[in-house]
Amino acid sequence: MPYTYLLWDWNGTLLDDLQISVDAVCDILKETGLPPTTAESYRSQIEIPTERYYQKLFDLQRWPLSFLAERYMQNYRRHIRRARLHKGAAEALAAFSNAGIRQALVSSFQQQLLYELIDLFGIGGYFDFISGAQDCFAKSKIERARNLLAEREISPSRTVVLGDMVHDAEMAAALGSDCILLSCGHQSREALERCGLPIAESLSEAAAWILCR
Repeated sequence: MPYTYLLWDWNGTLLDDLQISVDAVCDILKETGLPPTTAESYRSQIEIPTERYYQKLFDLQRWPLSFLAERYMQNYRRHIRRARLHKGAAEALAAFSNAGIRQALVSSFQQQLLYELIDLFGIGGYFDFISGAQDCFAKSKIERARNLLAEREISPSRTVVLGDMVHDAEMAAALGSDCILLSCGHQSREALERCGLPIAESLSEAAAWILCR
């Protein structure tokens, strides 16, 4: 059965911002007197909600989650000028649109900056719905995705999720939808493989998998 609806993730899936995120975390580590992290370490440790990740690096009694999350966003904004869409992003968005697949974006990223970046890259017209978080704590997005499908009477069985995190697989399972994961994003391939789902190395590969179903 072909898919009629696609739920995109943003950070690490459409947006190639891995190093920006690593640098934003390193800025906090430097401020708090801790050694820097690396992209490899970040990818092996990152989780959604990000509170679980911060617990691995910081004493949350000394450095509260609110402080860490706010500092991260401040640092991220400072580095954001280096952000780019992943290779093949524009082509994938256009291919899905041309195939008649409706597209939405559901992200744990702060909504205000999410809208700013989507406008910057000029891709907002591809989405019939964009859902970001109302705060900077990067919590679960499952309930927002569930409400989106219910409100628009979209069949979960004809919906596919495209993301780069284990949480995207968790969201797809909660919805009853298929999922393909991208290995060039924020989470390590080893972590993604434990989900037992198809994994693509690029957006062009992911697009071909979805369009051939």
